[in-house]
Amino acid sequence: MEKRNKSSLPIILFAIVLAIATVALIVAGNAKDQERIEKETAAISSSQSEESSSEEETEISSSSTSYSSSFISSSSSSTTSESTSNFIPREYQNALRSAKNYLSYSAFSKQGLYEQLISEYGEQYPAEAAQYAVDNCGADWKSEALESAKNYLKYSPMSDAELYEQLTSEYGENFTPEEAQYAIDNLPK
Repeated sequence: MEKRNKSSLPIILFAIVLAIATVALIVAGNAKDQERIEKETAAISSSQSEESSSEEETEISSSSTSYSSSFISSSSSSTTSESTSNFIPREYQNALRSAKNYLSYSAFSKQGLYEQLISEYGEQYPAEAAQYAVDNCGADWKSEALESAKNYLKYSPMSDAELYEQLTSEYGENFTPEEAQYAIDNLPK
């Protein structure tokens, strides 16, 4: 057991350096990327059904998940010329942009990305905003698992069993068993 922990140290250090580099790139930001992400967010927003004009809570539905938002309401006097992105809270939009930025630089599981978005050492988004982001970022989680597996094997040789454990571990990547198995089955022979 102790031997395994020592062999995991380079992987952990690599992950920390990668996370720091990712945060630096996100902070630096690229105007074109931000514009592209805003357009994608607007497209997601426009695909959602129009909100009712009552003053009651409005629910944002996506990927079979409902996000109850008491702070989002529309009034009878609302005009249809308002941008649809106004119905998605700014913090939700920002969480989605952060999620897409993370995925453009590194492989994440859905749970791993969620935890990065809510972490006190990461983005510190509210849980609801982070859930909205991971449900709407458009990631193919099986492909993310495969990319992560390739990255592990690039820096440290592992058996399939050890790689599977690393991919599914709550202390590792947190992929689902199905995603991890897909990754192992689709690694180059």
